[in-house]
Amino acid sequence: MIIFKYILFYITLGIILSIDAFMACMAYGLSHQKKYFLILTPLAVGTCHILFPMLAITLYNQLHVDNYGIGKYLSSTIFVFLGLANLSKENSQKANPIFSLIGVLLLAAAVSIDSFFVGISICIHKYSLIGCFIFGIVSFLSTILSLSLAKFLYQKVNTDFDIIVGLLFIIFGILIFFDII
Repeated sequence: MIIFKYILFYITLGIILSIDAFMACMAYGLSHQKKYFLILTPLAVGTCHILFPMLAITLYNQLHVDNYGIGKYLSSTIFVFLGLANLSKENSQKANPIFSLIGVLLLAAAVSIDSFFVGISICIHKYSLIGCFIFGIVSFLSTILSLSLAKFLYQKVNTDFDIIVGLLFIIFGILIFFDII
């Protein structure tokens, strides 16, 4: 019965952690409709949501440090970079696949930084490693849902969303920087 309580707690945390991933992947998916992107993104986001809290638990147990400020600035910078990359002429649908892969990995890292800090907060809980896997599964499913919704909207509207997506990412970065989200 106790493990059920922890699993329910970790599922709830996973949903909360996945809200930013859902919104960011929805925005990113509106301008990136290539098949490999729609497959790679949920895998990258889910994997980062597993690895980041595991890394945090390990580091905290070894070093007993809290790096909230560094994570906030890093996440903010990544979102602004993604926004500027979306606004640039070089990042069109003809973009270099390597740049797109880097964009996916940066997106996954940006939306997973909060899971790093949740990892620090759950390191004293029982079953914290199970929590890390639950975070990954929930964010993986959330990302699939958001990209599917983005694909549906993209097909219905059939317009270029690069400018809107770029501005949204820059706004995300600014809001994170000033602790608004």
